[in-house]
Parts: sequence; structure tokens; C-alpha cells
Amino acid sequence: MSIESKVFYSFSKDCDKFLLAHQDNKASLWNCLNGTEQKILLQKEFLNTQIESLDLAKKKGLEIVVFANNQGKILLYNVKNQEQSVLAKSHTGSVFDIKFNEDSTHFYTISSDKKLFKYDLQLKDVTYVKEIKRKNLLESGVLAPVKDNVLFAYENKLTLLDTVSDSEILKYKGHSKNIKMIRVAKNNTHFASFSDEGFINIYNIKEEKPVHSVNILSKSNLINFVFENTSKNSFTIIALHHDFIETWEFTISKQQDETKVTQNSNKSIKLTQTNILYIAHSPIKTSTISVAYGNNVSVQFQNVKAFTDNKFDFEEFKKSILTINAKKEVKVSKQAEIDNKEKEVYVLNEKDQTETKNLNGMETEEDKQANNETILEYVKKVDTNNESKIPEINSVQSLAVVLLQALQNNDTQLIDFCLEKDNEDLIDQTVRGMISTKVIILIDKLYERLNSLPYKGRNLGRWLKAILKYHSTILITSPSVHVKLQPLMVLIENRTKNIDKLIGLRGKIDMVLALRRQTKVEQEATNATSTDEAKRKPLVVYEEGDNTIEEEDKRKILQKPKSKKNSKKSKEEEFSDSVSESDSESEEEGQDNDDIMGSEESDVDQDFDNAAKQHIKERQEKYKNINFDEDDDDDIDMEEDSDFIEM
Repeated sequence: MSIESKVFYSFSKDCDKFLLAHQDNKASLWNCLNGTEQKILLQKEFLNTQIESLDLAKKKGLEIVVFANNQGKILLYNVKNQEQSVLAKSHTGSVFDIKFNEDSTHFYTISSDKKLFKYDLQLKDVTYVKEIKRKNLLESGVLAPVKDNVLFAYENKLTLLDTVSDSEILKYKGHSKNIKMIRVAKNNTHFASFSDEGFINIYNIKEEKPVHSVNILSKSNLINFVFENTSKNSFTIIALHHDFIETWEFTISKQQDETKVTQNSNKSIKLTQTNILYIAHSPIKTSTISVAYGNNVSVQFQNVKAFTDNKFDFEEFKKSILTINAKKEVKVSKQAEIDNKEKEVYVLNEKDQTETKNLNGMETEEDKQANNETILEYVKKVDTNNESKIPEINSVQSLAVVLLQALQNNDTQLIDFCLEKDNEDLIDQTVRGMISTKVIILIDKLYERLNSLPYKGRNLGRWLKAILKYHSTILITSPSVHVKLQPLMVLIENRTKNIDKLIGLRGKIDMVLALRRQTKVEQEATNATSTDEAKRKPLVVYEEGDNTIEEEDKRKILQKPKSKKNSKKSKEEEFSDSVSESDSESEEEGQDNDDIMGSEESDVDQDFDNAAKQHIKERQEKYKNINFDEDDDDDIDMEEDSDFIEM
């Protein structure tokens, strides 16, 4: 099966039959010997779905074709009597791959619903179910039967499974990205696997680690590859790309329990046009490689000699390939011409008018006009290292022309280059000027990349947004477009099912961060206020209870003269005399002495008050910046000297 998502290919075991199917459920079975085509009309259950995988029975004389769609349905088609039936037991998700075993008694399927089924062809029912233990749905899956066992891969995990004993024989290591293809050598001792990281790993089926790896030149352009053993220890890989074919020859041997790999050659063949669709190697026709070439409407076939005396003959193979590649494009059959004349009517986005557009790939006048423009400066130029030089794009017109040319030639690398543009104005203007047929092809390309490169979803989403903005009418009114959009909708839904939880989590995080920022601002404001207050220091600070000041005040007060009546005595002496006199009196004269002392004490208090007021005035003059209330100061001074008076 091709890694292209729009068209699927498969050769029969003897390479006498070739199955071709489009994702829009158009399928044909070609006889490789006489070039005749047999159309396959699928049941209604498949009309509104998309074909995702297919395979041909491997047993000679048993012409059975099996299809699987994006809803998990399995359809068996008998080529001889044209009978078809949808199996009762099916998957609940898209079926990634489907493969017959060597004798075609049963076939295997793997689906996004995390299940691997083994169907018995005679019973037309499931006889074995393998449930893959993981939390999320599968994003990819590949199968390759090996005798009574089956190799299955999902994402970067590769396992050999025994379906009879329901046991995993061996788990293989060596890949870090999604595994796309698995090819088993005819002796069943070795197999090769290709992944998105751009490597083809070669494994001994009994060892978990790869014995050898080859790095292909263009991983995004790989269509298919052949892996075969020309002798017991010699192996050959032939990789078909859109614009070149690459080959490797190497030997694998064991010396004292150590595996030794010798790479004998690594060569390539440049293709001048992309008319080679698919290659395969039949274990029956050991000396040739079967080549399907032409276009996806009309196909021709040729068996190319590639092996001589159990050795890969590169020069002979190259000569035959270049002969095929030099042939002009195959003429479209009359039936294909009739099919291509199907048209649909749709309402223009901006003008409320109708216009006939071709939605099935037929070249319109707009296509011809776009393709007849000066493209030479935009077309890829290949250097001696087979590396393509991408044209420079400086305007909307440049991008539109390059993208149209890339879609027309199915140039994956050039399409990737165009879709990497992230300028929204440039994208909008480019999509706005595209014709409907190219828009539909562009949707397919966007789906492929969203499915295999989810980390580019932000940029690819800009292209989808522009398509919905400027071509919404054709998307709404065309039934065939609905079929193409369904897997894209399922993919987006699966990728965004946790978006509500993520948005809620983000809201909580934003709230916590906002609260932290607010707290930090308030703390900084408080610190700034404290700093300002600290800078404004008073010239004089008076603290109540300062012993030094109190003692000084007491001395100043006691040094003040008494009133005129007792001007020669200090306040302290007057008080001492009064106390002494009262102590010397007898108890009998106590009442009289009390009266006398009371009158003298009254005079002393008056003098003391006058002296205190005078002292306060002096202090106010000395410390003008401090205001004292006279009454309060009297009370304060009296309280300060209360202990002294009571003595």
C-alpha cells in the first residue's frame, strides 16, 4: 500500500493483478498481462466513507479483494462473480492496514480503536482479537504476516505476535517515530521497516535490535520500497521516490556470534517525470521487478529485469527504468474521459451566481492558464546530490503559481515548502485565488500533514481557515467534499477533545499568576512607603520616660527661686523644713502642726507651679519646633516630680 493517502495500490502475489483505489471509493482491478481494467463498484455502506486500506489475496487463482474504510467496516469483493459483502464484525475506528497471509486463508487488520483482528476468510468472521494496551487511540498502524505469525507496528513500537498462542514473541527496538512500512524478505529470516525519521532498519527476525540501517535521501517523497534477499546472506533494497529511485546492496554474515554487515553499493536513478506509480517484487518471478506506471486513471505495467544469477543487476535495471520513464503519459481511456466530465454546480462565495467547476481532477481552463505561465523559474532544479533547490517566493503571485504547480505534479517537498509560509495575508490572498479543484487537493494534503505532523497544526490551521473563509460555498454544497472533510473533522475532534480541560487549567494558572503579581506590587508599594517615612527624620525627638531629660528638668526646676515670701529658700529646702518641723512636734500638737504644714505646703506648691511654668517657657524658646500645651505640661511636670514631692 502506498503511503499517499489519496490513492492506494497493491500487487497480487504473482504480480499478475494490480489493484488501484482512490479514497473517494473509486476502485479498479488491472490485469497486468493484457492491460485490461475491471471497475469495482462498492456497496452503499462505503459510498459516504473513505477507503483507508486494501489488499489482494496472495493465493494464485483466488481473486478476492478486501477493503477497509475510515469507519472500521470491512468489505470482501469477489472479482469473478462481483459479489461483495460487508463483514458483521468490524472495528469502531479507522482501519490503518489490512494484509492477507501467505496462503490467503485469513487476513489481519489493525485500527485506531487499539485492536488487531484476525479474520478467517472462509468463515468471514473474527477468530482472534489482540487488544493493544494504551490510554489514547492509535494514530498509525502497519502489518506484515510472517508464516503463521504477524509483525505489527503502531507508532514507533514494533512487535512479532503469535496469534495461535496469543503471545508476543519479540519486541523490536530502533525507531523513534511512526513506522510507515514493513517489508519481509522471501526467506522470512529478515525484514525491513521504514519510519518518519527517514531510516530503513533491517532486522534479523530473531534479534530485537537492527543489524543495519540506511538513510534515504528524501523521506517525505518515499512511495514504496522493495526488500529482498538475492542469496542467503545478500540483500537488496529498492526505494521508489517521486523523482528518483535509490538502491542499496549489502551482505549480512555472522562471525563468532557477531553480526557483520558490508554495504556493497548505494546508487540512484534520476526520474525525469513522475509517471512510475508503484513497484513490487514477486517471490514467484524472482528475477524481475514489477512496475506500474502511467497516471491514477490509466495504468500500464512492465516486468523489469533486476536480478541475474542471484545478484542485483543495477545497470540492467536502470536501463529499463529510464526506458519506462521516457514514455509519454498514457492516454486516458474513453470511460475515464466520461468519468472526468462529471461536473458540479456551486454558488460563488462573493457573487450570488452559479458556475460549473470540475471536482474530479479534470483540467479546466483556469488550470491550463495557470500551468502555461512561466514556471521554469519556480520548478525545482536538481543538483548532483539529488537535492532539490526550492524557488524563492517574494509575492502572492509567486506562491500561487508554485503551489499550483506542486499540487499538479504531486510534489511533496514543494508542497511542504509552500505550506510552511505563516504570513496570514499571503495565505489568504493565495487561497482566495485558487480554483476549486486545487482547493480540494489542498485539503487532502493538509489532512495528511495534520495527521502525521501534529506539531505543525498552528501553521496548517491558517491554511484551513483561509479555505473555509473563501471557499465555504463549495465545501457546503458538494457531497464529494463532505466525504473528504470527514476524516479531517474526526482528526480535529480527536486532537481537541481535551481542550476544555486545558482551557480550565490555563485559567487557574493565569489566576494564580495574577494574584502573585498583585501581591508583589502591593509589597513593593509598602516597602516604598516605609522607605519614604524613614527618610523624613524629625529634628528633635522627645520620648517620655527619658531619665536624662527628667533629671535635667528636675535640677532646673529646683534651682528656680521661690516666691517673694520665701525667696531665700529653694523648694526642696522649704519642703524639708516643713517635714522636719512636723516630725519634731508631739502627738498632742499634731492637729495644729498639720494645719500649719498644710498652709506652708500650699505656699510651696504655688511657688513650684510658678517655677515650672517659667521652665516651660524657657524650653519652648529653646525648642521652637516643639509645641507644648501649658496645662498638659503642668500635669506632665507634676507627674514627673510626684515621687520627689511625696518624699
